[in-house]
Amino acid sequence: LEAGVAHRVVEAVIAITRLPGQQDDAYYSQVAASDDGTAVKQADIADNTDPNRLALLDRATREQLEIKYANALAAIALYRKGAPTV
Repeated sequence: LEAGVAHRVVEAVIAITRLPGQQDDAYYSQVAASDDGTAVKQADIADNTDPNRLALLDRATREQLEIKYANALAAIALYRKGAPTV
């Protein structure tokens, strides 16, 4: 904030920053608690799952990432709908 960065931006960055050792549930709950954090994380996942980008990967890696990101989106959606936060 001292550098002139908007409070909203700082809050979003904090929301999407995974702490060392932080479990997935706690992380996605943290992301989901922030509208801006959710929007940034969803855009990040959309970029990471771009079909052109995934096509460059071997099948096993591609399938692993597709599952990982689908689970991430589902967890965020669940927490956004009012699941208990961790």
